[in-house]
Amino acid sequence: MFRNLLTVALALFLAVGTVFAEEVKALFVKIDGDKLTVKIDDKEKVMTVAKDAMAKGKDGKEYPLVKSFGKAKEGDKYTLKVEKDEVVSAMKEGKKK
Repeated sequence: MFRNLLTVALALFLAVGTVFAEEVKALFVKIDGDKLTVKIDDKEKVMTVAKDAMAKGKDGKEYPLVKSFGKAKEGDKYTLKVEKDEVVSAMKEGKKK
């Protein structure tokens, strides 16, 4: 009985732990190493890019997310997925036609 309760508590803890990721809309400012500077609500914020974060290129291959920010221009719009003040994924917002 106690073992079942412990198993359920552990499963609940792991499921809730994945919910803490937050999506934020941001404007790209600059990248310096693994430090990403963005503007959120007209305020600059520096975030760390996760070392294992990957981005998928147009060719379908995966590249380090830090490298993909190297091609970004100031003012580009991104939706960032942030966990514990660390960027784990990013999606560049396309231009509306």
